[in-house]
Amino acid sequence: MKRLILILVMLPLFSFSQGIDNLWMMGYENFSGPPFGGINLDFSSGAPVISYHLRQINYGDISVTICDSTGNFLFTTNGVYLTNSTGDTMLNGSGLSPSYYTTAVADYGLYVPQTALAIPDPASSTKYYLFHNTVDDSVAYAYKMYYSKIDMTLDGGLGAVTNKNIVLMNDTLLPGRLTATRHGNGRDWWVVFHEAHTNRYYIYLVDPSGVHLHSTQNIGVNMIFDNGQFCFSPDGNRFAEYGAANDLDIMDFDRCSGVFSNCIHVGINDSAAGAGIAFSPNSNVLYASSTSYVYQFDLTASNIPSTKTTVAVYDTFYSPIYPFATTFYLEQLAPAGKIYINCTNGTMDK
Repeated sequence: MKRLILILVMLPLFSFSQGIDNLWMMGYENFSGPPFGGINLDFSSGAPVISYHLRQINYGDISVTICDSTGNFLFTTNGVYLTNSTGDTMLNGSGLSPSYYTTAVADYGLYVPQTALAIPDPASSTKYYLFHNTVDDSVAYAYKMYYSKIDMTLDGGLGAVTNKNIVLMNDTLLPGRLTATRHGNGRDWWVVFHEAHTNRYYIYLVDPSGVHLHSTQNIGVNMIFDNGQFCFSPDGNRFAEYGAANDLDIMDFDRCSGVFSNCIHVGINDSAAGAGIAFSPNSNVLYASSTSYVYQFDLTASNIPSTKTTVAVYDTFYSPIYPFATTFYLEQLAPAGKIYINCTNGTMDK
């Protein structure tokens, strides 16, 4: 049974050089152990090329895959450890985000979306930052946000983790909900995550000198843990969060100052158990997937909530049988300009 897990880095596509996000590696839930199977979606030619692969790494709800500027696969992580381009564990790449939960799911990968995020180091074309967290208690919150550094010149070009599990923040945080966008200068990065039970966003700046807490900002709803997603628009000027319990917030983002503004809250008011969001390629339309429905919002309108339109409805299909419903969940805008939506459980390949 193939588990359709989209790449959950959730970076706006304009942010990367051409080719770096062309490969999406998805999981295949196999509890009998490796080798695990999985589906690759390769967008190098424009249209997705789908292929099946046996590999040692398994993915739960998080798959971060990075290629070089010409589309050659460099490394991937499932939130527990990193593998290099040969499929072996990257040098010093195990033991990410230590916790009881990470240990419990070590064979399968983390089952919390957006728990890892990889971005290029603004100071180097061969180094990367990996931001990551996990579940740290029995009520599904994270108490630490980490980052690790990867140098692709080491281990004969296969890469190595040079600094691991550096604690970026100690707080009660939403697990996952990691996203980023380019700074207005086209070189640096903004990395964003959220405190639990408040409306506080942590906004970090990644520049050639390292990772810095730029600011915290209280805006939007007080957020509790639910199944949902954060996302920046492709142009980086808008941000949205949607969760099954928290509903939808849409706001502007200043890519030069790192400030959110003009927050609009939209009450979805349906029976969603999971939620996802993605922006259109031109950043003017937002799509919100809500278990049984996909909604569309016109972001150029003077009254955005009033433009809510239902554009898709769950067709009651189960795969392979009941109760494995192929309902809507997380979304991702692909390099080819189409939005892909996964479902909340495994689906058969045929």
